[in-house]
Amino acid sequence: MKALIGTWQYLALMDLDSGKIEKRSTEGESGCYRAFAAVAPSSDKYYVLKQEGEASAILTYSRDLELLNKKMFPGNTKDGHDMVFHNGKLWLLASAHDHVVIIDPDTMKIIDTWKLEPPKSMNPVIHPHLNSFLLTDNFYYFMAHNRKQRPSEVWVFNPDRSWVSRHILEDRCCHNVVRVQDSVSRHIYYSGSLKGNIYKVGDPQPFVEIQPFLRGLHIHKNIMIAGISEVDERPQRDKGHGNVAVINMVSKKVLNTYTLPNSGNVGCVRIVDG
Repeated sequence: MKALIGTWQYLALMDLDSGKIEKRSTEGESGCYRAFAAVAPSSDKYYVLKQEGEASAILTYSRDLELLNKKMFPGNTKDGHDMVFHNGKLWLLASAHDHVVIIDPDTMKIIDTWKLEPPKSMNPVIHPHLNSFLLTDNFYYFMAHNRKQRPSEVWVFNPDRSWVSRHILEDRCCHNVVRVQDSVSRHIYYSGSLKGNIYKVGDPQPFVEIQPFLRGLHIHKNIMIAGISEVDERPQRDKGHGNVAVINMVSKKVLNTYTLPNSGNVGCVRIVDG
């Protein structure tokens, strides 16, 4: 089983059985605000979101991790935090504006934007720093980080973009909204970043306890992987080492924890083979 791991310093293809880094890419400058933030696989390519200071870049890789194309998106994609391939289009979540930018992957042109606004009656945090999302056939789930002002929330919308509900979470500064691929299960998992726990939405008890600072979560079959970083303060995120925890979802045990040397913080994790 292999995974792509995005960090502040490089993008790595890791063998999850051994922890060996088989390939890595260091495209572009590294450092603060220049993280590999998301991996969005299509049937034959990997689309990778990279923060590039005041803009975001989409890097297109072959399945052998050869760089095919790089496209810069200045302006309204600032602070891109997550990206998914959905219904043939790339959906990019720009946290600086709390909106989604929808991109045609063939032309690499923006075809739509969606400003996410919950009902004013729920008194949302101004600029909640939406940082990750999950799109399913029935519902769209967005993580409202809420900084440290109050607990994070998951916002739920219908595919027609109408509001459904929100779920108040068990930690602040949370990341990731994931579920078992191709599952009928309604369980949604997220990273309680500050406490270092992974939770199910709606359950106050941790699904598994790891350690802070968590960012990056993905599930494939009965295996979950989580990204662990040494620091959470932005000016220092390009320093030190990251780690990847491999978790058995049946036993809820951490099977292995692998170090990413000189990676800085982990931005995203994605199982891509296995």
